[in-house]
Amino acid sequence: MIKLKIFSQNSFLMICLENYCEEEINLQQGFPDTTKEDKKNHGYGLKSIRYTIEKYRGTMTLHTENNWFVMRILIPLTA
Repeated sequence: MIKLKIFSQNSFLMICLENYCEEEINLQQGFPDTTKEDKKNHGYGLKSIRYTIEKYRGTMTLHTENNWFVMRILIPLTA
């Protein structure tokens, strides 16, 4: 299951993505540990997303909550 919410509030764009996961997710340095065998070449997607969000003066937070992996993005809509 995946939940996606996108809305604007007080001159900010808010994006909330929640992905259900029955396995425990461990965060290391703010990012989830990969379960892939090729750990060296995996995990660039979330780093690319964070880079793009920060380019537009936004923030991204990642955390887990009751078997949900949660990503929240906040981007200002004004210059």
